[in-house]
Amino acid sequence: EGSLARCISASPLPLASQRQHISACASDASLLPSLQVSADTEETRDNLFMLMMIAAFRLAMGNMAGWQSPLPFAGEPGASYAGLVDVARKLFGASEAETIDRVVNVLDQFPTQPQLLQGDRLSCEVLGALTPLLFPFLVGAAKVEEWEHPTGAAWRSRVVISRCRFLETSACKGMCVGLCKIPTETYFNERLGLPLTMVPDFENCSCTMTWGESPHSDAHEGGPPSDGLDG
Repeated sequence: EGSLARCISASPLPLASQRQHISACASDASLLPSLQVSADTEETRDNLFMLMMIAAFRLAMGNMAGWQSPLPFAGEPGASYAGLVDVARKLFGASEAETIDRVVNVLDQFPTQPQLLQGDRLSCEVLGALTPLLFPFLVGAAKVEEWEHPTGAAWRSRVVISRCRFLETSACKGMCVGLCKIPTETYFNERLGLPLTMVPDFENCSCTMTWGESPHSDAHEGGPPSDGLDG
């Protein structure tokens, strides 16, 4: 991978750095860094509920993008999800701010009121338990683990996605960070007041979602690393 591939490194970067890189990448989606995926990856089999959720996301995203993929919503295994990823590519804006706004507006189309869950331990553990049950259609299989909250207590609200379906299907680091990580963190932290941190691992396609943990306080500080676009 060349310098463009290094604009999103395999190691977690400060959020401010990631945002600067996504702005550069998103200006030309065809130049986003590709991710090598395993040829023997087990194909996800979508049941009726999963197909309905994929369709709901496709329609919401298509409404925002002003375009819909010609791939079928049902039938050939994986075709509807591939259509979802096609529509996701259309959500890339001319700037990072525009892209975030588009994705957040997609999430806003789903009901959130009355909001029963807050940022307390019980709410975060409920969210941790629900995530692997409700979202395998979007991210694949996941499990819940304990982690040490800053208070010193063990919270069971960390969700580990073994191989993210969106990352593997899109095969693009820029789409992962620009269309999933940053907008999702923005939506839950800023719109709903629910602390959430997402840390993708581009080496093995996994991702760690931690409910109850906000992006680190230094995430908005500092510039891009020296091996960015010009590296």
